[in-house]
Order: sequence, then C-alpha cells, then structure tokens
Amino acid sequence: MQPAVDAADANALYRLLEEEVVPAYYDRDASHVPRRWLAVVKESIRTVGPRFCARRMVKEYAERMYAPALAAKRPTYR
Repeated sequence: MQPAVDAADANALYRLLEEEVVPAYYDRDASHVPRRWLAVVKESIRTVGPRFCARRMVKEYAERMYAPALAAKRPTYR
C-alpha cells in the first residue's frame, strides 16, 4: 500500500510544482518582478516565520535544556 501512497504524493507534488509554483516564479510583470511568487514568499514568512524566530528558539532551548540541566546539577544545601 505504501508505494501507492508514495506515487500519489509524488504526483500531487509534481502537479503543484508544474501548475502553481513554477508558473508563479517565472511569471514576471513589466518590471521583471515575480509578483505572484513574492506574494507566496511573503505569506509563507507571515504564517510560519514566528515558529522559526531566533528569540522563540533560544527561549525554548533554555526551558527544555538549560533549566532541567541546571536543576539536576544544583547542589542541595542543608
């Protein structure tokens, strides 16, 4: 069953590339600017950019890695 799913996924990907992505990239206005492609890029940055910002990554790393490591190494004083 997996080969059929892989083939369907590949076909969907190639269709998307051929019918939407590549034409948007190569379609230029009178100033040779790919307006549709830039709209796609800007929307991608707007929607997924916050998930990949450095501030969020540093905060998450500190919370998941540094804080537990610090707590585990902290000596107990009596």
